[in-house]
Amino acid sequence: MTPNEKLLVDTIKVTLATYIETRRRTRDDVRKAIDELKSYLPKLIEDGIDDRTQLVVKALVRLRELEDRPAPVPVWMRRRAEIADLGQSRPPTAP
Repeated sequence: MTPNEKLLVDTIKVTLATYIETRRRTRDDVRKAIDELKSYLPKLIEDGIDDRTQLVVKALVRLRELEDRPAPVPVWMRRRAEIADLGQSRPPTAP
């Protein structure tokens, strides 16, 4: 096994472990993730990235981009909602 192949296998294992732990995944989700990693990671390794941490982060970001989930609410909207809640909140009443 060449060093690049070893790096690829190790990176896929670490990425999948993290990917599966973050949220419940079906077997189909895991199979799709493996297929995507096998096609995506060799390109990054060929481009010269040899740090496994960088590869794992890029792979996780790639898998997240491919998920069918709504985009997170921007920070400025969350802050605006928090500020709006400040005016609505009432102090707790004593029994």
